[in-house]
Amino acid sequence: MEVPANIISASISDRGLSEHRPQNEDSYLELPGRGLYAVADGVGGAQGGDVASQTAMEILSEAFANAAADESAEQIIRAAIETANNAIYQMAMDIPQLSSMATTIAVLNLADGFATIAHVGDSRVYRFDAEGMIFRETQDHSVVEEEVRAGRMTPEQAVVHPSRNVISRAVGAEKQVQIDLKTFPIEPGSMFLLCSDGVTRHITDNELGELLATGMSPTLLCEQIKDVCFERGAEDNLTAVIVKTSEAAAESSFAAPERT
Repeated sequence: MEVPANIISASISDRGLSEHRPQNEDSYLELPGRGLYAVADGVGGAQGGDVASQTAMEILSEAFANAAADESAEQIIRAAIETANNAIYQMAMDIPQLSSMATTIAVLNLADGFATIAHVGDSRVYRFDAEGMIFRETQDHSVVEEEVRAGRMTPEQAVVHPSRNVISRAVGAEKQVQIDLKTFPIEPGSMFLLCSDGVTRHITDNELGELLATGMSPTLLCEQIKDVCFERGAEDNLTAVIVKTSEAAAESSFAAPERT
């Protein structure tokens, strides 16, 4: 698996301002050498959410480090999320303090000229193309999002609905996990944003598009996203990972992946 050499990325993660969330239960990966980026938003309170999200990230990282040469990104990611699901579910069954833990996950892999995206829950992946358009590449696995898709609720109603933060799928919540996966060619000049709902509860898709269109570096964009969330209350843990490809990212200039 060959990953692009000409990628710029940055990340930011913060517990936010809420007194009800004293620790950051989000976790993330930013591994350019493997073309691997991910965000996980743990749920379960106390130690549970933190343990769940970190477990998912560790298993995903190990899966790519130990992958066979002939395995596809989709195969590696699916197996890793299923392994994480089993591990988190079993820990929740065995340890009373962790009994309600689970986690969302959003994954991006850039390799061999393709982008592979996977997710479970309401952590998102956005794509911003060279023409200045933003696309949400994931659909939230949440109660309100399902109502919107069914036509029983408007997007405006969903934003203020009391159940807007209730997810319908999570890694570790049940014995089996349903994963959304897709792969498509990397377009030159594309930018990707992975984020937890601590970002999207405060910043709309259109506002994210406007931020990405400024031409700021991924590092400055991450800082700007945090600043906007804090200005609007930062009611939840927030995490963002931004990945920028160059105009030549879809061409054949690749570097060997890191093995750490």
